Amino acid sequence: MYTKNIIVYIFMYITLYFPYINSYNISITSENIPPAYIFENKEDNYILKTKLENKSVDYEKHYYCKNDNCIEIELNDNAYFIEFPENNKIKRYILHSCIYDDKLNKVINCDRYKKIGRYDDSDYADLSCTNNSECFYNKCIDNYCVFNEDPSSTHCDYVHKGFAIFQYTFLHCGKTYHDICKYNNECSSYKCYDNKCSYNYYSPSESTSLKKKIETFFFFIIIIALIFICSCVYVFRIEHKDKLKRKKQQFNKLENNTSNEL
Repeated sequence: MYTKNIIVYIFMYITLYFPYINSYNISITSENIPPAYIFENKEDNYILKTKLENKSVDYEKHYYCKNDNCIEIELNDNAYFIEFPENNKIKRYILHSCIYDDKLNKVINCDRYKKIGRYDDSDYADLSCTNNSECFYNKCIDNYCVFNEDPSSTHCDYVHKGFAIFQYTFLHCGKTYHDICKYNNECSSYKCYDNKCSYNYYSPSESTSLKKKIETFFFFIIIIALIFICSCVYVFRIEHKDKLKRKKQQFNKLENNTSNEL
């Protein structure tokens, strides 16, 4: 019986304690965070915000900016942390942000801990904050980083708009994806769906080129049809006006002849 209890204790130790000491956890203070979980400030992805307007358009990139410093990011990349230069040093922030409901006075549908291990549930990222300065949007509530309309922090996208031959692209900065919104122009993507900023995917391709050609074709068909209809209406009005004028002349002539006979 004693031996059996020892075996049980050893088994519990291995199953409970051993995974804990071998777990891989990261937080804002961790050293050497894997690139998959942090947007690092590097020469090849760093750009001044004032230069974004003159940069060649790349629909596969978007930008997180802090003051005048921006980090260029691949569209499908996600990370929990981000770094920016500040006072000749590199400052790290928690990028993952939650929505705070002012009516309920609480953070909604958000988790401070994110599983990062593919197979082991004991591997996680600790995204809890202790003060505002740890959060990218400079607001920490109940140890959650939450979205905040801090003018120093913003997100920028290249937005494509237009129809047929009247198409254009512009850089728009605003709220990032999943932040709450009411109108399209609040979002960097210029797309507010179901009261949240959402992705606005656009990438030039053969299909988008074909779509543009089809739109242009129908646009000119409509223009030609409108010109034809307007021309017909104009001709009809001119002819109708001339017809009324001739009838009036005939009536006046008939009236004059009748007066002369009398």
